[in-house]
Amino acid sequence: MRYALGIDLGTGSTKAVLIDESGDLIGRGQAEYPLYKPHLGWVEQDPEDWWRGLCESARQAIADIDPAQVACVGLSGQINGAVFVDRAGQPLQRVPIWLDHRSQAECNWAEQRAGDLLRERTLMRLGPVNTLAKVLWVKDHATDVYKQSRWMLLPKDWLRYRLTGQIAAEVSDASTTAAFDLHERQWSGEILEALEVNTELFQWSEP
Repeated sequence: MRYALGIDLGTGSTKAVLIDESGDLIGRGQAEYPLYKPHLGWVEQDPEDWWRGLCESARQAIADIDPAQVACVGLSGQINGAVFVDRAGQPLQRVPIWLDHRSQAECNWAEQRAGDLLRERTLMRLGPVNTLAKVLWVKDHATDVYKQSRWMLLPKDWLRYRLTGQIAAEVSDASTTAAFDLHERQWSGEILEALEVNTELFQWSEP
């Protein structure tokens, strides 16, 4: 018998389910982790908490089978976080997640500088929830982290990297960041350059 393991990176916990070849639920697991709120409007998480949550929830889900019988792993998870990592893929700080709203000033600046371009290419108006707004905030206020970063990853994609050593994204996730050209289906160098963002942060994979 072979099994599929599904893992969801939620805002408050990681959940895992184990499904057999008939689609029946065989096992499940869950592991919680905290939100950090150091200032009003700031909401952060530690990527290592995510990793521990993934390991624990997966361990619970597969407790009654031989782990070698897991044929595949699927990931889903929260969007619009910004995981800044070095060349080794190590996070450089806690992650501002989708609930974080510290970047309104950066959104106002982006609207003045490239509002029409953002709406044309992403079909949205930049808001604090979007990953790009968090990138702009880090560029302006955490310059050491910004300069040391090799890539900026989305939360689920950082977990994928920890599992496989490969960095990639899905269109469904990338399309919410406000840095993704929905017409060309790729990261928008035009938007990033207009907002003075280092395009190499996004040069790890075509979604």
